Amino acid sequence: MGSIGEFALLTQQERLLLIREARQLTSLPLIAKISSCCVPDMLELAAAAWRSGFDAVMVLPPYYYGQTPQLLLSYFRALDTQIGGNWFACNFPARTGCDLTPALIIELAAELPHFIGIKDTVDCLSHNRALI
Repeated sequence: MGSIGEFALLTQQERLLLIREARQLTSLPLIAKISSCCVPDMLELAAAAWRSGFDAVMVLPPYYYGQTPQLLLSYFRALDTQIGGNWFACNFPARTGCDLTPALIIELAAELPHFIGIKDTVDCLSHNRALI
């Protein structure tokens, strides 16, 4: 259930159920993937994650629409004020059509108090090295 396509096949109710049930399966830290093309759905999933005791949530950039760094910054700024807790960005340029560049990640880390990291899913280590 890791890819965008597989997770998108689940209904919102199924995603909410997975979030509620997952916490009961482990005492390890958990991060809920809340990505959606619909921000209200993301916020509903985030709220369910917080109620269930998750440690953070993870969001993709808006997928299907290639975004500029400035649009991504605006998007993440808006989400940071609404998500209600700590969050990770998921960089998956092969699927989203945009890249979370090291410069953008530096801006997010400096400006947004709830942004705590990135999951970098790329096809070469040079991007990971640039982030580090």
